[in-house]
Amino acid sequence: MFALGREMARSLVGAALDVAPDVWIWREGPHGRPEIAAPASRLHFNLSHSAGLVVCALSRDRTVGVDVEDLTRRAPDPAIVSRYCSPAEAEDVCAQSDGWCDRFLTYWTLKEAYLKARGLGISVPLSDISFTLESAGQARIGFLGSLSGTDERWRFHLAHLEPHHLAAVAVETQDGASPAFEIHPY
Repeated sequence: MFALGREMARSLVGAALDVAPDVWIWREGPHGRPEIAAPASRLHFNLSHSAGLVVCALSRDRTVGVDVEDLTRRAPDPAIVSRYCSPAEAEDVCAQSDGWCDRFLTYWTLKEAYLKARGLGISVPLSDISFTLESAGQARIGFLGSLSGTDERWRFHLAHLEPHHLAAVAVETQDGASPAFEIHPY
């Protein structure tokens, strides 16, 4: 999956830059976030893979992060919910009864997409990042505790990808407007 993701990114980024896939130079920034080293570009990209599915997100002029999770994976230990979720998220997860795992993975996927966009890795307390789920696959971010006052100019999109995957995309906004999200099978 790792190799397929790199091949996919090389092809998609190359096409977006209008160069051959092997012409542009790939580098990894702090915490491993992939970046275009050359040619100079306003394009940003990010990758994720899970259980046979690879996702590559592209964005012009906006930092982007993506995460994908297999919703049929073995459920995590419920005891981790309070460790990785904000109090409001944990309450929401617990209220889901049989659907608690899907809800937990929704929050996890959003947090991963955000952290990948920021190039932070899992270097901050995840329970200090708090999402509110909105209609139509949108989510709003907030920050607690040690992250209070952090920039909230981010927009998020959730998409269920067949047959059993959930993808989250995080995009930085410069003007407060929500960007358009499009999904294209590769």
